[in-house]
Amino acid sequence: MTARSIAIAIAMLAAVLLPTTPAHATYGPPQQVYLQLVSDDGQGLQLARAEGTVAFDDGNRRYTFNVNVCWQRAYPAPNFDVYINDVWQSVGYSTGPTAPGCQLTLRVYSANDVTHGDIVRNIRFQLTGGWFDRQGQYRSRTKSTPYYDNPFN
Repeated sequence: MTARSIAIAIAMLAAVLLPTTPAHATYGPPQQVYLQLVSDDGQGLQLARAEGTVAFDDGNRRYTFNVNVCWQRAYPAPNFDVYINDVWQSVGYSTGPTAPGCQLTLRVYSANDVTHGDIVRNIRFQLTGGWFDRQGQYRSRTKSTPYYDNPFN
């Protein structure tokens, strides 16, 4: 064998044995997320607000979102939940500087380029917050966004 034929054989063997680089997800346009949680006892207290974006990839198994949750007048801190295909998902958050209109702090929830074990059909976000009504009774309320449907399936 010549040096050239050995080099070609090694290159062909390497192409077969070495793992290929995974394809990167191509995301569709981001969809706007907005949810305002207001008390339902006639006081109209703004309890919490969630806003940001969510996007799906064209392979139907990946998603990304970045949602800021403004803690307004809820007591205690509001809960923020994420549902993928109607199944609750644990998501983390980080705190940031206080945003305008937020009484205490801004919470930033994000999931970047997450691979789901199944086809991602939709994502829904939910806020729960509590307050004291005019009679001093503690109340709570939950509100969800509409479903954000994956445009690729």
